[in-house]
Amino acid sequence: MPKTISQLIPMIVLGVVGNSVLYLVPLLIGAMVTDRGFSEAQAGFLASVDLCGFALSTLLTAFLVDRFRQRNIATVGVVIMIAANIVTTGIHELRPFAEIRFVSGFGCGFLVAISSVALGREEKPDRNFGLFYAASLLFSTVAFWVLPPIINVFKLI
Repeated sequence: MPKTISQLIPMIVLGVVGNSVLYLVPLLIGAMVTDRGFSEAQAGFLASVDLCGFALSTLLTAFLVDRFRQRNIATVGVVIMIAANIVTTGIHELRPFAEIRFVSGFGCGFLVAISSVALGREEKPDRNFGLFYAASLLFSTVAFWVLPPIINVFKLI
């Protein structure tokens, strides 16, 4: 069944939110160094741990996507990502911070993988992915402008 652009928005949003870790890595690393006191090497390690969780859940989704409803996988990803990011705000030690960042990345990977599957299975996948990447870049542009003052005020990372 063909989807209108407005019907694709939830799938695109899931992918954008999941991919945000990829696009915002420079901002996240900077905040980890300045706000959490991690060294640049430690912040780079934390970013790689986040991306490792992302990669593993993306791979896992390839095996789960035909066994479970996409909506259920996406819901698990959203819950994991939100919970991990909330927990991250209260952690300042390297090891537990890395463990929670891995979990957060794991949730993000579910979102990106399910979004990609859903957009690819719909009619006009080339249009769908074009919209997805345009939305991702727009989100990133706005986030780099808006998030630094928010991070400074609330010390979110």
